Amino acid sequence: MDSRKALPAGTILNFPGMSCTVEEEAGRGSNAIVYRGSYADAIDQSQYHHVLIKELFPLHKQGKIFRQDDGSIHSEPEGLETFQVNKRSFEVGNKAHLILLEKSPDQIGANLNTYSLNSTLYTVLGVSGGSSLETLQKYPARSLRSCAVRMLCILDALEAFHKNGLAHLDISPDNIILIGSGNRERALLIDYNSAMPVGLKYQEDSVVFSIKQGYTAPEVRAGFIKNIGFASDMYSVTAVFYRLLAGKPLTNFQTLMKIVPTDVLSCSCLKNEPDTVRIWLQVIFAKGLRPVPEKRYQTTDEMRRDIEELIDRIDGVGITHWALWEAGRKQAEKMVRDNPSLAFIKDSGNIFPSMLTDGKSVYPSDEYIRKSSENIMLLGGGGMGKTTTLLRFAFSGNARYSPEETAVIYFPLYGWQNGDKSFIIDSLLESLRFRTETNSFAEARK
Repeated sequence: MDSRKALPAGTILNFPGMSCTVEEEAGRGSNAIVYRGSYADAIDQSQYHHVLIKELFPLHKQGKIFRQDDGSIHSEPEGLETFQVNKRSFEVGNKAHLILLEKSPDQIGANLNTYSLNSTLYTVLGVSGGSSLETLQKYPARSLRSCAVRMLCILDALEAFHKNGLAHLDISPDNIILIGSGNRERALLIDYNSAMPVGLKYQEDSVVFSIKQGYTAPEVRAGFIKNIGFASDMYSVTAVFYRLLAGKPLTNFQTLMKIVPTDVLSCSCLKNEPDTVRIWLQVIFAKGLRPVPEKRYQTTDEMRRDIEELIDRIDGVGITHWALWEAGRKQAEKMVRDNPSLAFIKDSGNIFPSMLTDGKSVYPSDEYIRKSSENIMLLGGGGMGKTTTLLRFAFSGNARYSPEETAVIYFPLYGWQNGDKSFIIDSLLESLRFRTETNSFAEARK
């Protein structure tokens, strides 16, 4: 139980050269309470600068760290070690924030200064606007695509840490601030107290981490320092993606039993998405939530490519295996819609089985065509079922997507001219939607 008393509204914190007024509590974590506050402008005293004030106030389960009547923080002997460990973490986080602010100012929130007061530490932070993902996001999400785009913003924010050699290690919806909206939305990661330089050697008891159910990577939860790194953040980012779609964090059972979540596939925002999208979403979660760090996403770029691929699949753009499969599925369905007399082709249970012979043996047509590694020409008199065989294969080949199976598309050769070497490829391309960077058929054909 959290029995920590926050500073009351109206409290004045007399920092050197800056007196800040506490307006309200904005949130709290395991080692700090954050307040919204303000201070008067030095020139125009009637105008105020709005800030966030982060107070070092560690949570002690037995209440051995508490606030005294004068507002100061006091630690009983039993709580002193907890306070000192969290103080070191607070100082490390502040240092990490300043390093990042110097190297990536456009991606990091402002850190105005840190002060010693009330027997503890305070960091004054600039207010960048926006809201936390926890308060802004409606769970579960209404649109898979909007969540995927939002994930790209979060990866951009995390990249600022990784490119400067730091793992954030406390990524969760409450530590993600979203600024702007639509195409201009961007994300900031806050709370640097768990941030850690990657590649250095640490003592097991020298680092304290914020553990959050459903978001913290297994190796961080277990305190295996040597296994903690960028991949730990990639686990947390994937867990945030799960929360966006499923509307709930991962459970202990899912994290401890190392079960890849499949319930997200029943989310309402996936209701009308094709198999190619669902399968790729499973790939992302399977890789991002691997219990072994070495088998997860290792970089933000690696996950970004897969999220961009997911967006392409949602939009149905690209010259890829899955795009050809989708084109074949849609074309087969359109043919039946346009000509209801072909509906019998979908009734595989009641239609007479189609067989092919190569002159030596007889084979089920679907099996023969699928397993053949060469071109096949079907010969036979009118009414023998050549067109029906191909149409049935188009439907059966698109029953369920698999990246290991051949993508099947049916189209007639009407319009082909002798010597036209690009007719088939162009016919395939006409059924596809290109990415914006593909400017011409010649480019797509290449």
